[in-house]
This record gives sequence, C-alpha cells and structure tokens, in this order.
Amino acid sequence: MRINYYLMASLASVLMLSGCAGVPQDLNKKEVLCPFTGMVAGGAVGGGASSGGILAPVGAYVGGMLADYLCNGDQEKDSDGDGVMDKDDQCQATSSGVMVNDKGCDKDADMDGVDDVMDLCLGTPKGAMVDSNGCAQDTDMDGVADHMDQCPGTPKDMMVDDLGCVKDMDMDGVPDQMDQCPGTPANTRVDNVGCVLPVFVVEDKCAPYVTVANNYLINAKPVLFASGSSKVDGEGQKILQCIVDAAKGTLSDLDVAGYTDSVGSVAANNRLSKRRAENVYSILVKKGFDKDKLRVIGFGMTDPVSDNSSANARAQNRRVEIRPRY
Repeated sequence: MRINYYLMASLASVLMLSGCAGVPQDLNKKEVLCPFTGMVAGGAVGGGASSGGILAPVGAYVGGMLADYLCNGDQEKDSDGDGVMDKDDQCQATSSGVMVNDKGCDKDADMDGVDDVMDLCLGTPKGAMVDSNGCAQDTDMDGVADHMDQCPGTPKDMMVDDLGCVKDMDMDGVPDQMDQCPGTPANTRVDNVGCVLPVFVVEDKCAPYVTVANNYLINAKPVLFASGSSKVDGEGQKILQCIVDAAKGTLSDLDVAGYTDSVGSVAANNRLSKRRAENVYSILVKKGFDKDKLRVIGFGMTDPVSDNSSANARAQNRRVEIRPRY
C-alpha cells in the first residue's frame, strides 16, 4: 500500500500549528513539539515529492528548522549581545562589553553604584561612600576611609592609627611625628615637642606679682592705670616682665582683659579698656611672649572690683587683668 505523503504533511501541519499555539509559553514542550512536528511535516513533503521517500530526510531537516524558527526564533534573540536572551533580558540596551548578571543588567556586586567593569575597588563595604572608581572616599587622605575614620580632618602627612586618629603612643598630647621625647610617663607635663617640663619656680622678685602651680600660671597682679590713660607705669612693667618669665616655664594661654572706672560714657570707656588691653598685649609680645597664646578683650566699665564711690576705689577698677584661659 502506497503511503499518502500529502495527507501526512497536512496532518503534520495541523499538529504543528496547534502545538505552537496551544502549548503555554512557560512550558518547555513548545520548544520540542514545534521542531518535531516540523520534521514530520517536512519529511512527509520531501518523501511525497520524491515519490519514494528519497528526499524525506532533507525535508525533515528543513521542516524542523523552519518550525523551530517560526515557534521559538523570537525567543532566542540577544539584541544587545550581552549573552542573555531577550526573553530573559531586563536591560536590553546594555553597552557592548559590559559585564551583566543573569537578568542582563550591569553587574555591581558590591552595590556601591559603580558597575563592576569600572569598579577599581570591588567588595566595598555596604554603605561606604565611594568615588567614581568605586573606591571608598578618604577626604583627609590619611589612608583610612571616611566610613571608618573616627578623626576626620587629620592634618596632611600625619601618621594615623587604624581609626584615622593621629598616633600618640605615650598619650602626652603631642603627635608621635612631632614628639622629640617619646615614652613620656603618663600624666607628665610636657612642652610642645613632647618633652618633660622642668618644674617652674617663681623668682623672689616676681613672687608679689605672679603665682604658678604645676607649670600653669594661676594668677597675676593687675596692671593699674591713671585716669583716662593707657600708659603702663613702672610697676606695671615689672608685672609684665614677671609674666613673660613665668611663661617660659608654663603652658598657659592668657586673656588680656581691659577695664575702666565709671567716669565717662559707655562708648568711651569701651574704647579705652580695649586700648589698655592692646597696649599690654604689645608689651608682652615685645618682651618675648608668644602672641598666639594671647587674646585681647575690652570690657569697659563692667565687672568692677570696687564700687567706684571714691578716687581710691576707682583707681582699682582702672586695670588690665592677665589671666589663664581655660
């Protein structure tokens, strides 16, 4: 009995179309059923055309390829060439050469906002702020990333510990880089290069004018002025010289505070008090006191030490106090 190849081709075509249309998109059967049906249809047509089935294999191959393209060809495209088929690609316009994840999107494994292909510091800790290269920011350039730096704003070229703080091994308040006397015992007073300060003893001639304790200037006798004047007299000069001598062996920063009595206007007394303080400041600096340790303030007629009820009382209020700044 002769096989009716044309009938078989018709039946196979019906099967192919129903298979392509009827199988749900999420099942793998479609990928198998469509090419298989196409092979049967193609083989039948080829066999019928050759009357003896000689072209049946060729027809099966061509039919299978055609059916596979018709059913599945649109799902096998990779438009942006990133290795992820369009049907699975959630980012179908990826730039050429960019590494992608299984969804076809740029890889950013450490989620720092910089794609892995451009990230020079892969594995940045979560939450760390990074630069355009994906590396953790280090604003003060001390070698410790900002997200770990407990001492931001470290001066340039200072040695720091793992927390970004200036190293001070003996904890004397002087950074190791500047410390000329490392290993100072704990709680020892040191100078600005980290060396132990000798205990300062006030000379007898200055004892009436200054008090020093534990290498700090505690008190100094006020410098008094004539009414309406900012000129420092003989005793005032002695007081200031003793303060300068004491400063050589102490750590004190000082306020130079000027005052007046109650005679005259507020505005005039404010100016006079400031002028008195500035004059004392200039004398101290000329005698060798570090100007960076001095601060000038004029208080006018405020904070009197006496009630201004007599000439002697007013004389006590016309003064400049040199006192430690804490």
